[in-house]
Amino acid sequence: MRHRVTDWTWAYDNAANIPKSENWPGVWVEPARQARENLTGSGRARLDLPYGEGEREAFDLFLPEGEVKGLIVFVHGGFWMGLNKSFWSHLATGPLAHGHAVAIPGYPLAPEVRIAGITQAIGRAITRRRSGRWSHPPDWPFRRRTSGYKDDQQHHATCR
Repeated sequence: MRHRVTDWTWAYDNAANIPKSENWPGVWVEPARQARENLTGSGRARLDLPYGEGEREAFDLFLPEGEVKGLIVFVHGGFWMGLNKSFWSHLATGPLAHGHAVAIPGYPLAPEVRIAGITQAIGRAITRRRSGRWSHPPDWPFRRRTSGYKDDQQHHATCR
């Protein structure tokens, strides 16, 4: 038996199915703000670096102390329709402690673009890193590490 989706808005509104989901984004704001403030104060944050032409096509780059062992690209969640890269800055602290730089790209959201447009934007962000056009030493190792808030963000990151 196949299930037929008749309400696509509901099908993609995962938050409607999580009790008290409206509270979650607010829980992330302050830790993320503090992380950005601390990393900016120590000269280890590069915020709003453009990777494309779109308004949301910029990323935040967080640098570890000492030698960079690699780069992790974290593709934030938001059910394709909400939030932005600034909600997730605090998640960089773990990889930073282990010597990895962390990039968190922003991307355009639905319904302004389709899911394919989001995937293409993430691809542009990763391609920018691979082409060496980021402001970092050119000898950084490039070992692909992708992470996402959920599987679809990891899919976007690994499509490139």
